[in-house]
Amino acid sequence: MTHSWPAGAVTHGDIALALADNDPSRMLEPTAEQRLVIEAPPVPSLVMAGAGSGKTQTMVQRIVWLVAAQGVHPTEILGLTFTRKAAGELRDRVQLALARLRSEGLVGGDEFATPEVSTYNSFANRVFSENALLIGQEPDARIVDEMTAFALMRNVVLASDDTRLSSLDLQLSAITNLALNVARAMRDNQLSAAACNAFVAEFRRVGDLPGRGKANTPSKPVVDAVATLNELPIFVALAERYQLEKRKRGLIEFSDQVTFAAEICATTPAVVEELRIRHRFVILDEYQDTSVGQTRLLGTIFGDHPVLAVGDPKQSIYGWRGASPGNMRRFHGDFRSRIVPPAEEPTFQLSISWRNDAKILDAANEVASRLPEASDPGVTQLGKRPGAGDGQVSLSFPETLDEEADAVAAWMRERIVIEGERTPPSGAVLLRARKLLPLFSAALTRAGVPN
Repeated sequence: MTHSWPAGAVTHGDIALALADNDPSRMLEPTAEQRLVIEAPPVPSLVMAGAGSGKTQTMVQRIVWLVAAQGVHPTEILGLTFTRKAAGELRDRVQLALARLRSEGLVGGDEFATPEVSTYNSFANRVFSENALLIGQEPDARIVDEMTAFALMRNVVLASDDTRLSSLDLQLSAITNLALNVARAMRDNQLSAAACNAFVAEFRRVGDLPGRGKANTPSKPVVDAVATLNELPIFVALAERYQLEKRKRGLIEFSDQVTFAAEICATTPAVVEELRIRHRFVILDEYQDTSVGQTRLLGTIFGDHPVLAVGDPKQSIYGWRGASPGNMRRFHGDFRSRIVPPAEEPTFQLSISWRNDAKILDAANEVASRLPEASDPGVTQLGKRPGAGDGQVSLSFPETLDEEADAVAAWMRERIVIEGERTPPSGAVLLRARKLLPLFSAALTRAGVPN
């Protein structure tokens, strides 16, 4: 069984020529892989997009193709990504592309009609604010900043009469931070206090299992893990009280937006139906970093809907706040289509790196091959682009941090500071911890590298 679109009057060549300002020498027609993504059928579809594989450009072309070749109204398309910067970039590129197509007569209609592009949290907030009264919440609830959240949780800790707090060998600030982290983790993963406490009770049984070795007792890491988790119910209780205090004061956090929006959609089918009609086609960017709560919300609204989710499990960076590359594996289950058999659920690849040369790709693939996600179905190594150079990978292992910073600065100076260049090349230094920023910044400054 196949699921494809009817042939349209506007071709990829027409679109590519218009986007190149009618200059054939600048035309960038989609590759075979990209065409499959751009023409993905109107069913839930997953795209494994490696680093530097032209993901953003392909998403722009997908949107443009829907409008120009399939007659979809721009306002019927929803694009979601993580940061405001990424959303702004995607929005600008789509608007520029549509403007060029309109100038060539390939797209008609209102010149101000554009797709809705926003962050995942902004979308959740819109769903919440438009329907908050349905679950007894105030639509104009104030979003608390980090300082206010800390102060509120600190008050909760100070007001607590839980005698178990005295058993914690921690300062007030540490208890407050831990309780705040637990509260947010519970919201991100939509976990109740009862579920958390039940997990702790179940995990305690691990400490009763026989260990290996002569003493037949659990190993120290197991004993330490059980002891640490035994303290979790204390913080769960504080987290519950914190949520009550926020509600009493009309305050919400970003994680609350997702949770409340999911609650609205789970209990009010009319809201879901209105959102599905409003957003006929959906593109989900950086899908590997969506949290459990975001995935549930989106699956509730857009299950069995024309959703194109783009991501790379090797690039998952938000595990600390509930994201999991396993979201990619679960995509087709979360957005199950009623017309496509499981064996035919579309999964596409963008596997050509347009950014890196051969040796850099070899090194990156070697590192990435050790990730657990590298063995997931559909995940492949990045391949080099046509005409890619050999590239160069440099390795240095200085004895001290100061020497490392100076070595990095010298390396960057050779490549960034070019006398007479009005627009010198740019570069980036990735650091292991935020506290290292001043040290490396100072070294770059001493070397004459703007940073």
